[in-house]
Amino acid sequence: ENDWLVGFSGRVAPDRSVDQPLNRFSDLGLDASYQLLGTREHVFTLTGSHIREHLTDGVSGDRSTLRTSRLNASYYYDQTWGGSVGWFSTRGSDPADATSGILLQADWTPWGKDGMSAPSPFSLANLRLGAQYWSYGKYGGESRSASDRNTLYLFAWTSF
Repeated sequence: ENDWLVGFSGRVAPDRSVDQPLNRFSDLGLDASYQLLGTREHVFTLTGSHIREHLTDGVSGDRSTLRTSRLNASYYYDQTWGGSVGWFSTRGSDPADATSGILLQADWTPWGKDGMSAPSPFSLANLRLGAQYWSYGKYGGESRSASDRNTLYLFAWTSF
């Protein structure tokens, strides 16, 4: 089953402690992915999305748009070692909304693969350890200080 089209339409209270008109949101986008499993020794995944959001401010009546695009490619070897590279971009009717950059990730999944169980205390864990680096080319509409926002995350992820 492929779900390519995404959408949202709603009214949101910007501050629920004050009685005021609601902001209106209307989002429409495309979302797609492709995965090549083969023999599961080499797994490639490509994902992408593009969403266009329209906002009408309930108080002022001002209208604005926001466009968000993402593209990501991942490769996993033997369901254990993986890497991803991604691109992201947000643009809007306000130049200060502009943010873009790349994402790099490397990770390791020691257990939870087809036909393999974890050692006793971890038998229910599906653990992934990794590092993720976000590099900004533009942040908040500014290019010159965008690299000040670059961030390295170290993570441990699990599911049961």
